[in-house]
Amino acid sequence: MKVMVAVMVELPQGESKNEQHVRVRVEDADGGLVAQDSVRFRCDYLSPMNDPGELVVTSVVFDCRDVQLPAAGRYQVVVDSEDGNLEEVALSFRAVTKVG
Repeated sequence: MKVMVAVMVELPQGESKNEQHVRVRVEDADGGLVAQDSVRFRCDYLSPMNDPGELVVTSVVFDCRDVQLPAAGRYQVVVDSEDGNLEEVALSFRAVTKVG
């Protein structure tokens, strides 16, 4: 799998300086774990363009280029946090065997 996964994270300003934990999992069609990675980060910088109460938006990138999918078929990339602070988001995709 030769992809990078970029995740946009929106945080309330009051939480932006706290350490955040984002996890990405690649799962097979049955929900079995194929690969997993996580990152911890802080948003120490608040743009002067942010209004009071406005969400802070930052990006987190996961390098999935070394993930080896076991077979052709349906998979999903799931983004969440172990502490439950982020709403889980899943994106399905289908891996196919190279033809020709």
